[in-house]
Amino acid sequence: MNNKSVVIDDKAIGAGYPCFLIAEVGTTANGDMDRAKKLVDIAKEANFDAVKFQTISPEGNLSDLATTFRYKDIHGNMIEENMYQMFKGLTFTQDEWQEIADYALEKDIIFFSTVDYLEGVDVLERCKVPLHKIGSWDVNYEPLIMEAAKTKKPLMVDLGPAALSDIVRLLDLHRAYGTGEVILMHDFHTDKHDQMNMRAIPYLQKTFGLPVGFSAAGRDIDLDIIAIALGGHVIEKRITISRSDSGHHHAISLEMEELKPWVESMRKAERCLGSYEVKPSDADLEDSKKYYRSVCTIRDIRKGENYSPKIIDGKRPGTGIPSRYLELYYNRKAIRDVPENTLLEWNDLGT
Repeated sequence: MNNKSVVIDDKAIGAGYPCFLIAEVGTTANGDMDRAKKLVDIAKEANFDAVKFQTISPEGNLSDLATTFRYKDIHGNMIEENMYQMFKGLTFTQDEWQEIADYALEKDIIFFSTVDYLEGVDVLERCKVPLHKIGSWDVNYEPLIMEAAKTKKPLMVDLGPAALSDIVRLLDLHRAYGTGEVILMHDFHTDKHDQMNMRAIPYLQKTFGLPVGFSAAGRDIDLDIIAIALGGHVIEKRITISRSDSGHHHAISLEMEELKPWVESMRKAERCLGSYEVKPSDADLEDSKKYYRSVCTIRDIRKGENYSPKIIDGKRPGTGIPSRYLELYYNRKAIRDVPENTLLEWNDLGT
């Protein structure tokens, strides 16, 4: 299947393009405008391509408003929060969303958001987002998929618990109601390494021919580099002002001073991948002139003497006849006196 690319503003996402790096701040903005703008600033300063928020409806999420959520803080303490109140503290008004979008535009960084309720799509449309995102727990929420598709904008989706059939269904819906431009994001909610299944990235690319990325669960850089090595087109990383801040996800986010090094590591990793071919480095090619072996005498040779392994071998540098041609010289007579440690030439083959 041909691999497609998706263009977000002026950035193409897909095979052959730089990895699209997203700063995830949806929960670490804490529903505070000053924090939101600060996070936009530090994402831009660290050279992320985009900053992503979360547009949440506390009322539309839960049937039981007493539902709680548990997570660990920076000290490893287990925190339990009422989910409704937690979501309530992450929301912004329409005017506030517009202010954040305008601020990101001013800072020249792409702004978009994960949306988890139908009316939220329109909230974000008024902010002129270039794409929509759906979280892993809404991968089978078809009304939301269709609502986002109707905007005719690309859709990014976290796959989390999705089965292959869920992905096929989602793509069918987006093609039916939208453009079919979808970016699939591998993610997981487990600490078990043998269940993280990073090879899903190339599998999804080969199966669907779409851009595929990785939504990082924590601070580890290893998995992000693995994602790039496996051909990931997008990496989403949580960032915060300080991991000691109160609230969900701060403890597993990168702090300000870690962001530039992280971005530089991602860019270094993708540069190191190179191309799908055998292609020695310029330094290796230059060094081969010094360190490859050439056909060379290993003692003085008199004119008329037969060349043999006892008098010629491969020695450095590699500027002469490559040593793989040694056998061409065997049993031929030297046409001149040749001192020890002399690189032979083609005309030394004689008869």
